[in-house]
Amino acid sequence: MTQHDLWVHAISVAPEQVQAFDRDGAIVLRRLFTDRAIAALGEPTTRGLIRRGRLMDSHHDLNLSCPPVEGICRSEAFQSVAERLCGGPPVFVHGGAFVQEPGDPGVRWHFDVYSFNFLRPEDRAWSIWIPLTPIRPRSGTGGLEYVRRPDRSAAVHFETMKEVCAMPLTQRKHIETLRERFGGEAHYRKLEECAVAPDLDPGDALLFAKDLWHRSVPSADDAPARRVACSLRFIDRDARLDRTLLEGIQRNRFHEDEGPTKFSASLEALSEGDLLRDFLGSAAGDRSE
Repeated sequence: MTQHDLWVHAISVAPEQVQAFDRDGAIVLRRLFTDRAIAALGEPTTRGLIRRGRLMDSHHDLNLSCPPVEGICRSEAFQSVAERLCGGPPVFVHGGAFVQEPGDPGVRWHFDVYSFNFLRPEDRAWSIWIPLTPIRPRSGTGGLEYVRRPDRSAAVHFETMKEVCAMPLTQRKHIETLRERFGGEAHYRKLEECAVAPDLDPGDALLFAKDLWHRSVPSADDAPARRVACSLRFIDRDARLDRTLLEGIQRNRFHEDEGPTKFSASLEALSEGDLLRDFLGSAAGDRSE
């Protein structure tokens, strides 16, 4: 065991789990992270998140300078699981910390075009959502709800977002066009009908692809505690910069509660089609570094 494997349990991934992940776009990984990892992630996740008198989303401020994030990304146990499910070693890009108070309405249905607004539509990317408190959505704790790909995929909407970003429209017209393209209220009713909301414990994780529709489940007013979680995000090693999406989403905030990450702002000097792993320089699973 290396020092980095103090953060991640060695778990096996069966061929049928890989097939299910490819089909559904999401998989729950039980007891992936150690107690040490959960405790260490809790410190940066809950520290410094006070704004305007209440706990807010930290807006993606977890990176490789955070010891547990580096430990996880460089763990051989994590690399093994990530490579098996993603078909190769994914590259870590950024992370976010999330704190949701009792009574918080959560975050609307969305897919990860804001988290990955710098990628070409065809490039693959994934998020791993790590709860630091027990998640029991049916008991009002909040959680993460998603829709499997066969029920409703957002894959085509990355192209839609790129098309709309390239249009010479006002911000309001951009928003109206997107709502029309996504299918309106009937679309969101379908998401509600097909939603999956897994129970999770600290140490568990939910790995999901960028094209998965998901949302933050509301917390009940009488929830026993605030919901705390973090998310680490990864891209395919061959992913390249898409400036139309990068600039269009930075220019237009299509929803008030969503927007581009701090990480995407660091890519301004890159050119269209640049290989992102050359800029990042750190890969989860790249044992040559």
